[in-house]
Amino acid sequence: MGDAATGAIAKPRLGGILGILFWIAVLIVTAVVCIGVANIYLGGIAGLVWGVRDMVSRAIAAESTADLALRVVLIPMTLLFIWAACMVAFTLARSRMGPAIISAAFALWVLGTTFASRTVYAGSGDFLIELVGLLPRLVTDAIIILAFAGYMFDGARPKRIYGAGAS
Repeated sequence: MGDAATGAIAKPRLGGILGILFWIAVLIVTAVVCIGVANIYLGGIAGLVWGVRDMVSRAIAAESTADLALRVVLIPMTLLFIWAACMVAFTLARSRMGPAIISAAFALWVLGTTFASRTVYAGSGDFLIELVGLLPRLVTDAIIILAFAGYMFDGARPKRIYGAGAS
C-alpha cells in the first residue's frame, strides 16, 4: 500500500458509493456557490443579502400558497447544502469526525424534508394527530438514516478514508 523505496504510505482512494456521494456533494456545493456569485454579480452583495432575507421571511410567514411552496423547497434545499458542505469538507480533511458529522447532517436533511412537507397538509391544529399520519414516513426516514449511518461507520471504504485522517 505504500512505496517501499521512500517508506511513504499511500492515502486510501475515494471510490465506490462514497465517491459517488462525494462528487454529488461537490456538484451541490458548486451549484450553490455559482448561484451566489451570479447573484452578487447581478445585484451586489446587498442584493444577495436582501434576496435571501426576503425568501426566508416569506417562507416563515407563508401568507400565500407560493410562500408555502417556498418553505417546502427552501428548508430541504438549505439542509441538503449543509449536508453537502459537511460531506466535502470532512472527506477532503479525512477527519475521524467525518462519519458522525456527515451522518448527523444527513439525518437533519431527511427529517427536515419530512417536517417541511408536513406544513403542506397540516391544518387540523392537533400535532399528535398529524404525527400519527407521519409515522410511516418517519419509520422510513429512520431506516434510511440508520442505513446511511451504518455505512458511514461500518463500511470498509469509509473506515479507510476517515480512519486515515487526524482527529
